[in-house]
Amino acid sequence: FAYRVHSDLGNHCIGARVNGRMVPLKHQVNNGDTVEVIQSPNQTPHHDWLGIARTSKAQARIRQWIKQQQREKSVALGRELLEKEFRRYANRPGARNAAVSPKEYQ
Repeated sequence: FAYRVHSDLGNHCIGARVNGRMVPLKHQVNNGDTVEVIQSPNQTPHHDWLGIARTSKAQARIRQWIKQQQREKSVALGRELLEKEFRRYANRPGARNAAVSPKEYQ
């Protein structure tokens, strides 16, 4: 339900209250139910949520968020490895252009 309202709400959802009662996230809501989504800024989607999500749209948004996080981690790791190689290259004996910087290749 939270992803139907807004993807950020779904990404930070930690629980739900239906008609004033705490319910598990996999609870089926009915017409006329009052739903309160409880969220936390520290909460992020997890791969296990794909089994809880009922709609393909919610599953797609969870997958999209997971892929984005994996991409950001991969880019950070790649930059770190590239900078390490640049430093190693610049410090080798006989290096002609020791002023090579990873900033020049962004």
